[in-house]
Amino acid sequence: MSPNQKAAWFNLIVFAATVALYLTAVPLLAWLFDKPWSSVAVPALGIFGLCGLWGFARVFYRPRPDGMPVTDERDHSIEQEAWRAGMGAFWCVFVFGSIGYWFVMWGLRGVEHVTVPVELFPGFVFVAMFIVVLVQSIVTLQIYGWSRDGEK
Repeated sequence: MSPNQKAAWFNLIVFAATVALYLTAVPLLAWLFDKPWSSVAVPALGIFGLCGLWGFARVFYRPRPDGMPVTDERDHSIEQEAWRAGMGAFWCVFVFGSIGYWFVMWGLRGVEHVTVPVELFPGFVFVAMFIVVLVQSIVTLQIYGWSRDGEK
């Protein structure tokens, strides 16, 4: 299995575990503190800090003891293609999120001067970062194939 595949699987597993923990934490915190789900949902987003474990995906690219290269040209081209797909998804989410919010507020309020609050942009970037990593991992696995040996 290529290091790119290992890193992609690692990223997907970390994200799935984080989402599962979040979906477990919201009802648990609501029950524990006797509050509605809506009041504990935002503080429970701190669980997504576990996605910082994605930084450890570089462990799969350690140099081999026999001195052979870890990746080859095919791996590099697949990594570049996955990166382009992830960044394309990022810009789609960022632009459509910004313009979509403006359009919804314009439609609801019906006023001439609608502005997008600057406080929303860190949230857009936060969500878009997850989309970059997820799309990049999915594209990597799709190109290599989802099996262990890289064959489709």
